[in-house]
Amino acid sequence: MARVRARTAAIFLLAGSAFAAGCATDNVGYVPLNPPPRRMSARPVAAVAVFTVTPPRRPHTDIGLLRVVGGNPPPSTHTDVGFDEPQPVSAYDEAQEMIAALRQRAARIGCDAILVTHIDRPLVWEPWIDYAGARLPSAQASCVVYNDSAADL
Repeated sequence: MARVRARTAAIFLLAGSAFAAGCATDNVGYVPLNPPPRRMSARPVAAVAVFTVTPPRRPHTDIGLLRVVGGNPPPSTHTDVGFDEPQPVSAYDEAQEMIAALRQRAARIGCDAILVTHIDRPLVWEPWIDYAGARLPSAQASCVVYNDSAADL
């Protein structure tokens, strides 16, 4: 009986750590909105175009919404009193990191492009607030699929 409990505990521990590892690396959500105008398949990340504010002129369908929440915590310095003090991170670098995550997920889905519609970033990284879900950096984009069959024109 003790061996069964130990084996069950090990299985749950392994499954829980695999689940936690997956959550930590894939923080991009996707919500489908419209059916794609053609068959889709994964593509290279470099093939996914990035648009901001103005959508592509080419006829397209926005088939879904991508959203990345959170990012890597900024580098920190351990202080003499035992606290970690966050170092400044440029808004540009953080935005680029989030857009890269959106683009990678879009490539797996098969999007031809993404249209970045929103980027939000707290002014100061405060882990004791951010981890509670108050103000994590986030970015949002729509998954664009061109309506014609020649997706790589």
